[in-house]
Amino acid sequence: MSGLSVNSISGSLAAAHRVQRTFASLANTMTQLSTGQRINSAKDDPAGLIAQELLRSEIAASNAAAKNTVLPQDC
Repeated sequence: MSGLSVNSISGSLAAAHRVQRTFASLANTMTQLSTGQRINSAKDDPAGLIAQELLRSEIAASNAAAKNTVLPQDC
């Protein structure tokens, strides 16, 4: 009888682990859907996050440069 309970416990632990992984995946999917972004954290795509941040900083720098540009008719 005790061998049966050990198998039952290991089976239930495995099932609980699968349920936990499924809920974690669901939470990640819901975060992506709610934000509309594919990359929400570094664990989603580290290289993609680096590229995203580099592009974001380049856009910010370009916008700042455009605001600081003095055109001849502005003088």
